[in-house]
Amino acid sequence: VTVTGTFPDGEVVTAGGVDLKEINSKNMESKIVPGLYFSGEVTDYAGPCGGFNLHHAWLTGILAGKAIAAEV
Repeated sequence: VTVTGTFPDGEVVTAGGVDLKEINSKNMESKIVPGLYFSGEVTDYAGPCGGFNLHHAWLTGILAGKAIAAEV
């Protein structure tokens, strides 16, 4: 890939993290380690600019939090 320019506000992206294939998307629980939950940027998710990463962080946090609360 050849970079040919940047946006005026700069570029921000996070890459890597826990593979989404290893997470139950309904409650964010690990498919490998029961009782382990993930949310936000610890997962391998990169959305386009415009709040998508924030939405992902909030949504996965809510899913994981509700699942954990149901367990206690």
